[in-house]
Amino acid sequence: MPANISTRLICLVYETLIVLGLGVLSGLPFVYLTDYPHHPELRSWYRGYLFIIYAIYFAYQWHHTGQTVAMKTWRLKIIDRQTHSPPTYLQALRRYVLATCLLFSGISLIWLVIDRQHRWLHDILSGTETVRIQPTNVAPAND
Repeated sequence: MPANISTRLICLVYETLIVLGLGVLSGLPFVYLTDYPHHPELRSWYRGYLFIIYAIYFAYQWHHTGQTVAMKTWRLKIIDRQTHSPPTYLQALRRYVLATCLLFSGISLIWLVIDRQHRWLHDILSGTETVRIQPTNVAPAND
C-alpha cells in the first residue's frame, strides 16, 4: 500500500534528525584529523566526506532491509518497483543522489503534492517505490 503524504513528511523530519546526529558523529574524525576549524579551504572536502558517509548509510540500509531507522518507526519501506524486493545497491545509490538533489531544490516535494499517487520524484526516476507496511501481529506473552 503506498504511503500517504503526511507519513512521508513526518518520516522525512525524523530522518533529518538522525542524519544530523550521524553528521556530527562522523564529522568528528574529519575535524580532528584535518584541524578543520583552522583550514576553511577544506569546506568542500568536508561536504564531500559527509555526502559519502550519508550515501553509505542510506544505500546500505535501503539495500539490506529497505528501511532506515526512521522508516522502521513510521512503517515505511523502499522496494524495487518491479520485483517488490529491497532495491539493488545501484538503485539505492541512484535514489540517494536524486533525493539529495531534488529534495534540496524542492522539486521532489512539489512533485509529491501534485502527483496523483503521491510518489517522490526520486522514487520514480530510480525505479523504486515507498510503501507503507502493516504491523506484524505479535502474540501476547503467556505469564
